[in-house]
Amino acid sequence: DADSKDKRDPVHVGTALISGNLAAHQIYTFRNIKGQVDVGVFNDANRSLFMSNPNFLVAKRIGGRSRADLVKLKFPPWDYMGILSSGPHTIRAGKSISVTFALVAGKSLPDLKQNTSNAKQIAYASPSITAKVVKGGVKIGWEKPISFVGGYQLFRRIEGEEEFEQIGPRIIEGAVFPDTDVQYGIEYTYKVAAVDYKGTPTESYSQEVTVIPDFIPDPPVGMTGEATANGDRFLLRLPKPIQKISGYIIYRNHTGEPPWTPIAKVKPDTTNFTDVNIYPDHQYFYALAATNQSGDIGDIAVMVNPETEEPVSLEIIEAPIPSAKLDLQKVIVYPNPFQISRHQTMIFDNLTARAMIYIYDGSGTLIQQLEHIDKSPGLEWDLKNQDGESLSAGVYIYYVEDIGSVKTHNLVKEEQLPHPWEIEKLKHTGKFAVIN
Repeated sequence: DADSKDKRDPVHVGTALISGNLAAHQIYTFRNIKGQVDVGVFNDANRSLFMSNPNFLVAKRIGGRSRADLVKLKFPPWDYMGILSSGPHTIRAGKSISVTFALVAGKSLPDLKQNTSNAKQIAYASPSITAKVVKGGVKIGWEKPISFVGGYQLFRRIEGEEEFEQIGPRIIEGAVFPDTDVQYGIEYTYKVAAVDYKGTPTESYSQEVTVIPDFIPDPPVGMTGEATANGDRFLLRLPKPIQKISGYIIYRNHTGEPPWTPIAKVKPDTTNFTDVNIYPDHQYFYALAATNQSGDIGDIAVMVNPETEEPVSLEIIEAPIPSAKLDLQKVIVYPNPFQISRHQTMIFDNLTARAMIYIYDGSGTLIQQLEHIDKSPGLEWDLKNQDGESLSAGVYIYYVEDIGSVKTHNLVKEEQLPHPWEIEKLKHTGKFAVIN
């Protein structure tokens, strides 16, 4: 609707070829000498002339009549259609090509051209970019753009400098790159741009992301532990930090193997920690990890026997206190389904005072282990797996066991703890759904 005769705001609409080879072009309709509707196709060489007067080809066919004559003959002056096609292409057997078109509009011809340029930038720009501190540097990753690209170029700006400089290979094929040429405490800003299938830079940059690298702490070895004199708690002695860390995370489980459950976060100058949430006739293994000033967590160091370097457990041998009959069949989970866009946490309710919860994905892989040691019946969970990543949409299985009623086996040398399902205990299994 590019004219103003209908008293509507003019809008220029076009289809732009973002990537690929331009081949051809406009189809126009007209009535021939016999009054029949006919069509014609013209190539790009006549584009300017045709856009200025779309009836010039029609006029030639009927003897060079003027536009006024064409109006009298009821030839609509703007009755034509635009078609963009791409090609020719050489497609190898078993291969494919990618061609990107964009429908654009503007209130004026300059607006249309500007929006066409914007469409190309959007098609080639990566939707998002991330920078994560890892051991030895920074890991930069980005999403692939809408249009097919031949690779990427990564740019970095160092704190105190004004300009970005390209880093890494001239063309990066994948969507991730490790930057190992960094210094701790220095701010780095990254952005990425795509190159087309010919290897030509598109200058369609992603958003910028900033990160300050920090070292990843080494595993803090040297933690020891023992039962206190009254036998109702364990005293853990933490090693003195040898690096500049922000704190320790203390982990615990009943097997000495992953996964581990965090039970406390303490300051780096903490020398002793007392675990009071323990029960007789259960083995407890402990591990320790350090965090840097950015909150990144280092590798875990398991508490071991210094002579054998084997994981060592702490245990209180005592007759369990009789308790009332327990029933895990009343365990409920809510909200279920869990909607990612609305909810923050999930509640496991009607738990026993001592319970373990195992979460499995649809393939049967254990993704999280939660320990509940509390007189209250509820446990709140943020729906993150063992790697700290939020769960995606899907159906998950949870398995709850009451560890207060589990009888610990007497282990001999090289004997492994039995699988949780091989021990007689109170248990309950259910499922929950996660939706977007």
